[in-house]
Amino acid sequence: MSNSKVYKAVTERVLDELRNGVVPWSKPWNVRGSENLPKNLISKKAYRGVNLLLLPNTYKRPYFLTFKQCKDLGGHVMKGEKGYMIVFWKILKKNVKDQETGETKTETIPLLKKYYVFNVDQCEGIDEKKIPEVKKAEDLENDLEPVDICEKIYKEMPEKPEVRENGAQAYYSPLDDYIGMPSMKLFKNIEGYYGTLFHEMTHATAHETRLNRETGSRLQIAKYSKEELVAEMGAAFLCSYAGIENDIKQNASYIDHWMKQISEDEKLVVSAAGKAQKAADYILNINHENNR
Repeated sequence: MSNSKVYKAVTERVLDELRNGVVPWSKPWNVRGSENLPKNLISKKAYRGVNLLLLPNTYKRPYFLTFKQCKDLGGHVMKGEKGYMIVFWKILKKNVKDQETGETKTETIPLLKKYYVFNVDQCEGIDEKKIPEVKKAEDLENDLEPVDICEKIYKEMPEKPEVRENGAQAYYSPLDDYIGMPSMKLFKNIEGYYGTLFHEMTHATAHETRLNRETGSRLQIAKYSKEELVAEMGAAFLCSYAGIENDIKQNASYIDHWMKQISEDEKLVVSAAGKAQKAADYILNINHENNR
């Protein structure tokens, strides 16, 4: 399957949720760290990037399997259950002859592939001993209160920008490399304050001294919309890490805006989610070689 077809499949999946009034990057994962993020039962690796948007958070256990993995464990997918699409990049190597020099060079070709996974609660016959117990929130290692965790995330961000209380607007200034934030008392709830801060922190990772991400200006609408989606998703990933609700306004105009943007650019969701994951990893000082 070509990259374009996979992009279209992901785009349609996200658009379906938006049509139903659900913003997929505002899922209330409510986890601390990566303990209860969706992960593969065999590898124990948490799914990342766009796969976090594609997988549901409605099951009691966060473990997923491919059809074959389920079968290899002696189980089977229950009748009537449907799998969930996830994607991954496969790097292909191809020998290409240089027309000018005659030398043969190896080129790498990224291929976006999709496959389907099932939650363990959609399966039968798997030995329960092979499925780790899910830790309850109170049993997780980080026993800080949510506000403390949010403060810790900011304080431990590498090369963090200064946060200045500045009127009634929230913004990141790339020229002076600082975040302007309204007073905390102006927010309806604490989740709204930290969700906004995380949004601006994600923008700040684009600075040339950090991830050096191209963002465009507010006058470059197409580029700036992409950067806004990166910041939205980055804030969502950080909120899930902190264990707080991602307080996004899921009103009709907001949803219509993103439906239009995503419909016009089939690569937008996959690209933005990958950049947002990289930004969140930078802020949390986590090193991951690749996204799942």
